[in-house]
Order: sequence, then structure tokens, then C-alpha cells
Amino acid sequence: FSELYPGITTVLLTLNINVHCPFSRELCLLYGLVSADRDSLQWILTKQGVGNAAVVVVGGAQEALDAHKGKSVLTLRNRKGFVRCALQCGADLVPVFSFGENDIYYQAKNPPGSRLRWFQEKMKALTGFSPVIFHGRGIFQYNFGYVPFRERIVTVVGKPIGVPKIESPTAEDVSFWREKYITALTELFDEHKEKCGAKDASLTVL
Repeated sequence: FSELYPGITTVLLTLNINVHCPFSRELCLLYGLVSADRDSLQWILTKQGVGNAAVVVVGGAQEALDAHKGKSVLTLRNRKGFVRCALQCGADLVPVFSFGENDIYYQAKNPPGSRLRWFQEKMKALTGFSPVIFHGRGIFQYNFGYVPFRERIVTVVGKPIGVPKIESPTAEDVSFWREKYITALTELFDEHKEKCGAKDASLTVL
């Protein structure tokens, strides 16, 4: 990353609840994470000067509910805030995808309409956090535990999408650049999926 993007400092954004709860808040401060809200995003892209990249998991808590082994489901169609902020700051949008990320844990099946999914959606609406039921492997055995499975994760970074600086972007502006981002991300996925061990995989964007 440092070779392709010299002089760029990355700042990872996380769920607001993580920076408001004791212990997890201290971990966030230790590793330099900040809350994923508009003020934090604009501060990183403007007040801290140039050379900063805000790393946002756009799908957030909703996307976590669809993180199942062997599947790639992204929540993007109804996400507009990150595009609006990029336009207001004149910051490039950079598509990034991590292959194998959903394979390090097994999540309990929770199809839309199931009781588990209903409960998870209710809790997410109340707390902003998705209570997923998952398991990995143990320290001395491979069947059950909370240690991640030994799976390779490959993160690919696409070309920056240059966006114009628009102080008051319209809904049409936001939709236009969001679709360009989704198209670029889909192309990035298709270009690298075979070499990353996901030859027959497909990307679903919700």
C-alpha cells in the first residue's frame, strides 16, 4: 500500500458504540480508530490536512448479518453519506475488497424472515450493533471456539475515483458517484477473484 499510495496515512473508522463503551474505547484509542460518523470523516479529510485516507466499512452493522462463508454480499445501494462527504471534501473514492474475510468464522444461518434475523434487526435498530452468532476454532482443536479459522485473506485496492468538490451536492450527484463506485468495486472483484481463490464467486450488492 505504501508503494502505491506514498505519503498516505490511513485512519480506520469503526461503529460508534465501540468508542463509547469501556475497554473497547481504550482499544480504539490504542490503535487509532475513530467513530464512523460525519464529523469524524470530515475532520480526517479536511482538518487534519492532506494525505489522509479514511477507511470505512460502508455496509457496517447491516452488512455483518450477511457475512457468511463463501458468500460476498455488500450493503451499498442505500448508503449515501460516504459519497456525499467525499463530494463535499473533494476526496477520491477508492474501491477496496478483501477476499476470504467471511471465511474465518462460521455465522449461524439467518435468512431474511427468520426469527433470528428478526431479533438481530431489532437489536441493531436499538443499539446500532448486530448481535451475530458465530464460531471459529479452538486453541487445541479445530471444531469449535472463537479463534479465527486459518484462511487466507487477500485485500485488493483499486484505482482512485476522482470526484469533484461540491459543497452542496444534490441527490442526483450522490447517486451518480455512488453508482460509479459500485461499478468500479464490482470490476475490481471480477478482475481478482480467480487469482484469490474465488473463481466461481459472484458479488451481490444490496
